[in-house]
Amino acid sequence: MSNFDKGSVLLVAALTLALAACGGGSMAPRTAAVIQPNSNPPAADSQQSSVANNTSAADSFQAQGNGNTGAGNVSKVSIRSALSIPAATPIWAHLMVWFGQSNHMNVGYDSADPNQVHKQLDDMQSRGIQGAIIDWYGTDSSQSHVNAAASTIMQDAQSRKGFQFAVMEDAGGGPHLCVQTPGCNVTDQVIADLNYVMDHYAQSPAYIQIKGHPALFFFGLEQYSVDWNKVRAKVKGKPVFIFRNAVGFQYSQTDGGFSWVEINTADANDWGQSYLDSFYATGMEHGKDAVVGSGYKGFNDTMSGWSAHRVLNQNCGQTWLATLDEIGKYYGKNPKLTGVQLVTWNDYEEGTEIESGIDNCVSVSANVAGNSVAWQIQGDEKTIDHYSVWSSSDGQNFDHIVDVEAGRHSANVSSAHIHPGSGTKVYVQAVGKPSISNHMSAPVTF
Repeated sequence: MSNFDKGSVLLVAALTLALAACGGGSMAPRTAAVIQPNSNPPAADSQQSSVANNTSAADSFQAQGNGNTGAGNVSKVSIRSALSIPAATPIWAHLMVWFGQSNHMNVGYDSADPNQVHKQLDDMQSRGIQGAIIDWYGTDSSQSHVNAAASTIMQDAQSRKGFQFAVMEDAGGGPHLCVQTPGCNVTDQVIADLNYVMDHYAQSPAYIQIKGHPALFFFGLEQYSVDWNKVRAKVKGKPVFIFRNAVGFQYSQTDGGFSWVEINTADANDWGQSYLDSFYATGMEHGKDAVVGSGYKGFNDTMSGWSAHRVLNQNCGQTWLATLDEIGKYYGKNPKLTGVQLVTWNDYEEGTEIESGIDNCVSVSANVAGNSVAWQIQGDEKTIDHYSVWSSSDGQNFDHIVDVEAGRHSANVSSAHIHPGSGTKVYVQAVGKPSISNHMSAPVTF
C-alpha cells in the first residue's frame, strides 16, 4: 500500500465499512456467476475511522502472537451458510464476561459495559448467531463483575427479537473457590449456584429452553466429586443439565452433552476430527438427549496467565471451516441436533475468539483490462465467499459495481460508466466466508 495517498487510504476504510453495512449477515450462498449489485450503493462517510472495524472488538485491539487478528473488517455472511444442518437448529456463541478486570487481559473493553454488550449482541446477530452462552463463575462476591455482565446481557437479549442466552457454570468459579474454603461442600455450592441461576436468569423470556426447560451447561465440573442426584433433587424447577464431551452423556442426571475443543499436544495441526467424530457418534446413540456441536478456529493459550503451552493451529481459516463442516456429516438432515456452540466469541487469552475475525492469509491484487477489472489471489480461495467490486472518482464518494462468485477473477465494469482518463479508481474486495477477514486490493485507475 505504499503507493496509496491519504485520500485513498480513507476511501478504502470507508468503502470497507459501507460494504459491511450493506452485507448485514443475510447474504445467501452464491449460485450465479455474477451477483446483482446493491440498488442503493452506500456513500462514503469521511468521518469513519480508517481502522474500518465492523466488529464489536475494540478499535484499539491489535493482532496478537497467539493468532488473534486485530480489529478490522470481517465477513458478515451468515455462519449458517457454512453449516449443513437443519434450518431450525440455533447457533450460539460462547461468551466470556470477565474482561475489564485487572486479573484478565486488557482487550480494550469492559464486559459489563451496557454499550459494549449491545455492540456484541448486534455483531452476533449480524453474523447469523441466535444466542449467547455465558461463561459464568458463580455467586461469590468476587464474581460481582461477571454477574453484572450476565445481567446486562439478559436485559439486552430481552429487548431483541429471536436472541437468547443461557448460563454455563465454570468449575473455575464457585466449585474452585469452595474446595479452597474449609468446611465448604462442593455439591452444596453447585446447588446454591444453580438455584441462583434459576431465580435470577432462567426466569427470563430470553433464556434458552430445551424441550420446554431452562438449559444449564457445565464446564470442568468433572474434576470435582459432585453428587448429581442430590443436585437434581435440590435445584428448583426442572432444568436441563448438559455436560461437556462425550462422557457428558453418561452422568447419572444428564440430559445431554456439548463438544468443545480437544488439544493434541503432540500435533498442533490436529484440528480435532477424531474427537468430534467420537462426540457426534455418541450423541447419535443417545437420541433422547440434547446434543450441542461446536465450531472453533483454533486454540493457543500461550498468552494466558494459566498457559500450558497448548496450541491448535488455525491453518489460515481451515480449522474453522473444517469443524463447522464436520457437524453436517452426522446431523446434516437430523433435526435432533439441539444447537451449535461457537467456541468462542471472545476468549482472547486462549486464542479461540472469533470476535475480531479469522485470518485466512489471503491478499488480492487488481489490474485493468479494457472495460474489465481482473484480479489475482494469494492464498486459499476456498476461504472466500465472493468478490465485491467498487469504484471511486474523487476519493470521497464511491459506488458498488458488482459482486462476483468465488472462482471468477474478472468483471466487466462498463455499466458503471467509467471512462478512460477520468481518474476513477476501482477496488476489489475478497469477502471471506463467515467471520473470516475481508481483504481489499490496492486501487487501479481507469
